[in-house]
Amino acid sequence: MHAVRRELDVLIVGAGASGLSLAVRLARRTSLRVRLIELRDGPSDDRTFCFFRSRPHPFERAIVRRYGEIEVRDRTRRVRRTLREHPYEELPGLAFAEHALAELASCPRVELSWRVGMSGLDERADHVEVETSAGSLRAALVVDARGGEANVRASGRDVHWLQHFVGHVVRTERPIFTPGVATLMDFDVAQDDGPHFVYVLPSSAHEALVEDTYFSATPLPVAHYEAGIARWLGERGAGAYEVLRREMGRIPMTSAPLVRDERSRVITIGQRGGAAKPSSGYAFQFIQRQCDALAASIARAGADAPPPWVPPRSRVTTFFDRVMLAYLRRHPTAAPDVFVPLFERVPPDALARFLSEEGTALDHARVMNAVPRAGVLGEALRSSAIWARPR
Repeated sequence: MHAVRRELDVLIVGAGASGLSLAVRLARRTSLRVRLIELRDGPSDDRTFCFFRSRPHPFERAIVRRYGEIEVRDRTRRVRRTLREHPYEELPGLAFAEHALAELASCPRVELSWRVGMSGLDERADHVEVETSAGSLRAALVVDARGGEANVRASGRDVHWLQHFVGHVVRTERPIFTPGVATLMDFDVAQDDGPHFVYVLPSSAHEALVEDTYFSATPLPVAHYEAGIARWLGERGAGAYEVLRREMGRIPMTSAPLVRDERSRVITIGQRGGAAKPSSGYAFQFIQRQCDALAASIARAGADAPPPWVPPRSRVTTFFDRVMLAYLRRHPTAAPDVFVPLFERVPPDALARFLSEEGTALDHARVMNAVPRAGVLGEALRSSAIWARPR
């Protein structure tokens, strides 16, 4: 029996953070024929990627700002810490996309098609037939890099939340922001709808990205977040302000394990592939690691066989994420009493490593010593059937 001729080695569906990150690595490391398809008509300026500096990645030149100090607060406490080893970095989504597209433009083996969506696929023994709005394609491997929730194997004991937010880049009449200080969580807001905080990334004393953010199962109307931003600015004496740009997001936060088929030629990455950290919503650095591992595997073995599955995180960090989510679900108004002491008691660079899933055993011990130990231990025991099961 003759092998079926393949038009492509790798088809990537979605040209967002994960799709472009993988395409850049495949262009650098392989000679494979790669095509990206994206339903949008071009990159958009509707998101900002932020993370603690850890491993190098291909998009470092697109970083626009590094914060040497971070802050968390609630109604009575204010904690500001200095980062010496792992500054908090800001990478605008549009700057990231433009950097990636410029690199891909110099690689003729990689083709990108805008305004093309996937409508169906049929996986065969040695290739995948894909139906798109621009016709049929045939590829050895298909990588689903679209956004959305991951395909998980859930039970009634699992937590299924979203981190949902609306952000405004604002320019205020009065200088209320502190350049160089990123406010990761301001809990000095109502906690009636679950864990709720305001996130602030200033670019000057008059200008900042301000996000109204919740952890819960159900998103709220856009007007609710916008009213929250306006109320926060008013209470801090901003005066009149202008909205320069808007962004919004919904990031899955779940304790359920991913459903996977290691024999499949269809691979999910990014949010669909579990790259977003369940307890915090951080995703960019985890996407980079996921794409590093996948590209390295494809570079070694080619596209003739499905690459081996790499878990998005270790069992240790999975344990912490599941227990934290379960604790917050049981105590939804206790978020300030979890996070403020955490930032106060744990050395800031150790906490940055922990949140980036690069923590040492000492870092993990410091975190466990800073959270409400009795409540968290009880949740760990109650959740044992969840966190102890295989991923």
